[in-house]
Amino acid sequence: MTRPILFIDLDGVVLQRRNAGIFDAFEVAPGCLEFLEWATARFQCRWLTSRARSGWPDGVRRAFRAAGAALDDPRWAVLDLIDPAEWSANKSEALDPKCEFWWIDDAPSRHDREWLRDHGCEDRLIEISTDTNHDALIQLMQCWDCDFGRKVRPK
Repeated sequence: MTRPILFIDLDGVVLQRRNAGIFDAFEVAPGCLEFLEWATARFQCRWLTSRARSGWPDGVRRAFRAAGAALDDPRWAVLDLIDPAEWSANKSEALDPKCEFWWIDDAPSRHDREWLRDHGCEDRLIEISTDTNHDALIQLMQCWDCDFGRKVRPK
């Protein structure tokens, strides 16, 4: 049986801004590594981020390195389990309404929200921001089965 796809944004989700006024200084969000291990055990994970929109994961690794992740630690090999989703102008280009997917993002665009609504997939968007709620990833893992379990049972 195929596992559902989980699209994961990078900035503001697994990497949080160090200061609200600075948009290019990030650190690894609390619970990030645990979340990525949890997610890759249950889903087919895909990065849905401008840092890898062309399908190459180099931007993701650079972002984690710049945020202070110790990529030589074997646990960070989890990054190799997540493929980038390709898109050009709108993240929704990477989504297939016929597939079972979930999408975690802190700031989806108006266009992407409309695409989700037009395809009856509004409930597939999970909006969290580790910029404003530092424990968002930990809370998401804790409440997944309670809030989202009625719709999907991660394997």
